[in-house]
Amino acid sequence: MKLREIFRYEVGYRLHSPSTWVYAGFLVLVAFWMFLATADEGASALANAPERLAGGSVLPGMFGMLVTAALFGDAAVRDIRFGMDPLVYTVPLGKAEHLGGRFLGALAVNAIVLLAIPLGVFVATWFGRSFEAMGPFRLAAHVQPFFVFLLPNLVVVGAILFAIGMLARRVLPVYLGAIGIFIGYIVALNYAGGIESPMLASLVDPLGLVSLQ
Repeated sequence: MKLREIFRYEVGYRLHSPSTWVYAGFLVLVAFWMFLATADEGASALANAPERLAGGSVLPGMFGMLVTAALFGDAAVRDIRFGMDPLVYTVPLGKAEHLGGRFLGALAVNAIVLLAIPLGVFVATWFGRSFEAMGPFRLAAHVQPFFVFLLPNLVVVGAILFAIGMLARRVLPVYLGAIGIFIGYIVALNYAGGIESPMLASLVDPLGLVSLQ
């Protein structure tokens, strides 16, 4: 019950925060711009083919790690930042309930914010109707990358960044962790390109971009 209350508070707090919707707007613009910028590349596939839509979701999702750092970092250190941490455990509240509610709340809000990515891609497809290499609209092709790529990546990256925030007790290391994951992923992509086995290359890629190539 207490975990549920903390979860509800965290979700309500973040959804009423203007910064949450600024993050969503940022991801809409990133997804929109990246789709339009790459829609004409290559004539072998339609601009809105499922694999291109998936790639158009994974790439903005990499920038979404900064949003994940902001949301999970705030959830992890808010009590410390406001000097409330000495009072939190004076009430009959276990760490698992408190931290679990905070984590799940940040996860739910971040998932809502990530919906901005398929929304941006969806809007871009309508702006790109003038492209010659544009196929028919399929809703499933827009929705599937969210569940196959964005949500699993969010759980993994969010857990790592939340743990960093709890251990470091500051927000800055959380952002540094997100930047480190981003750089490490770029390096991993370069090495994955030299692996002959497609299956092994896909396993090396934690965010799933290699599997789309």
